[in-house]
Amino acid sequence: MNSGGSTIEIPFNAIFSTMALFISYLVAYRLAERNDIDKSSAGILSLSCFLILTPFSVDAHGAAVIPMEWIGSKGLFVAMLGAIVWTETFTLFLRRNIVIKMPEGVPPAVQKSFAALIPALIILSMALAIRVFFAATSYNTIHEFIYSVIAMPVRHFGTSYFGAILTVLSISSLWSVGINSGSMINGILRPFWMDNQAENLAATHAGLMPPHVVTEQFYDMIWMGGVRGDLVVGAGNAHFCP
Repeated sequence: MNSGGSTIEIPFNAIFSTMALFISYLVAYRLAERNDIDKSSAGILSLSCFLILTPFSVDAHGAAVIPMEWIGSKGLFVAMLGAIVWTETFTLFLRRNIVIKMPEGVPPAVQKSFAALIPALIILSMALAIRVFFAATSYNTIHEFIYSVIAMPVRHFGTSYFGAILTVLSISSLWSVGINSGSMINGILRPFWMDNQAENLAATHAGLMPPHVVTEQFYDMIWMGGVRGDLVVGAGNAHFCP
């Protein structure tokens, strides 16, 4: 039976530990909306490709077991980048009319379903080919490749003390010329902040000292450099109070 504390943490852990799944679907959904193509098909296709690329094992009962680390904050880069690539590829197929054409009189919903078959088959095959390719390398998965080669170096620099100062300097400088830099910088660095937050939570649960200082909550509580009293800064966003 769960203790009170563990019960309270269930909603947070359920969402935080699977956020890459939501991101994979929603990024594709919104990009498809901008591209004026079928949003649900793009979202489902993106999520399917993400799951194909995500490593899993088979337990003694024959059920697939997916490591939680890759569908949580560590999988955000593959989820976001993949959603963009798959949706843009899907859009390219649809705009070039590389689809199954249905006769007139067929309901639009049925037309959309059949139109997605050829692009979806090719895109899913691409995702499978990527998985097979990386399985033959020392990285084993594209998750490990992107996390080790791209994400970790950027995370190390971006969440260092120097990186924190540079983040504040970038946001303040861009705001000075009227650019909503909070949203832009947040979109780049939030996956790294969330990864740090996840490791801090794990360390806290283990009774250890949290290893990271720079997280999104760090910017919520501390804004380095100082601001005027009428400027409210939180979570990397700034606005003037009337």
